[in-house]
Amino acid sequence: GDLLVPLLTPIYQNLVAALPKYRAKSLLVLYDALGVMADFVGPPVCEPALMEIYVPPLLERWRSAVAREDDIDRTCLPLLESLACVASTASANLQPYALTLFELAIATAGKCALQVAALGEDAREEDSDALVCSLDVLDGLVEALGPSFPALVAASAAHGPQFAPLLYGSCADGVPGARASGFALFGDL
Repeated sequence: GDLLVPLLTPIYQNLVAALPKYRAKSLLVLYDALGVMADFVGPPVCEPALMEIYVPPLLERWRSAVAREDDIDRTCLPLLESLACVASTASANLQPYALTLFELAIATAGKCALQVAALGEDAREEDSDALVCSLDVLDGLVEALGPSFPALVAASAAHGPQFAPLLYGSCADGVPGARASGFALFGDL
């Protein structure tokens, strides 16, 4: 990991430049690379100047995926997984993006819950994947912000009140993955 540190800026500049050019399968690899870099290299990936390069375009891609009226695009799930890795590595450096991450995670979880409810008994376990990924992002926020997380929830007038019911609902969810992520989040609080 230490050998990559001097190369991080050009690596991330090139990854961000590739974002608009890549499609489905290539985006999966790119998102996976971002998550692996956060896990493998660690805190140097989350230096503020470097995060300014790659976090805003990733948040914009997530925002546009949530804003669409149709179902959640499954290709954005690796994006959420990579952001969860970044969040858990970033600690206080995540603060400038924390509110946006929180609100997008709650919005995605809410949208997923509505889609699963609409499917009724036809819902499959993988239909809850967006909920699981959103909970993992929230858990990364808890790890990054620690005791400051409740202030983040309170700062979100639109989505803060939805956090407790989401947490409770996920801990009681019939899907084992959602329940496990809900309890992991609850445990980290």
